[in-house]
Amino acid sequence: MIAAEAEELSKKANRLAERGAVMAGDTQRKRDEVIAACDVKPGDLVDTTLYGVRRVLKVNRKTVAVEGGLGPLTVCKSFITPAKGGSDAVER
Repeated sequence: MIAAEAEELSKKANRLAERGAVMAGDTQRKRDEVIAACDVKPGDLVDTTLYGVRRVLKVNRKTVAVEGGLGPLTVCKSFITPAKGGSDAVER
């Protein structure tokens, strides 16, 4: 009983040691860095994680409005990357 509990705590300690110290807000800080590094402007083609290659209609502080099939789609800047091939990329 005690040996099993000690083994479980040891495994948990090893997982935490591998992960390293994580402070509250680290994930949000990383996301904010990605958003700040996102340099797009209206008319650019971007590869969205969910919708494929789309043309940017409007750029907001944390989001980008892209062309959608039935209207504009709002996508977080952390989920977009410049389209490969630049302006020559094929739109969907």
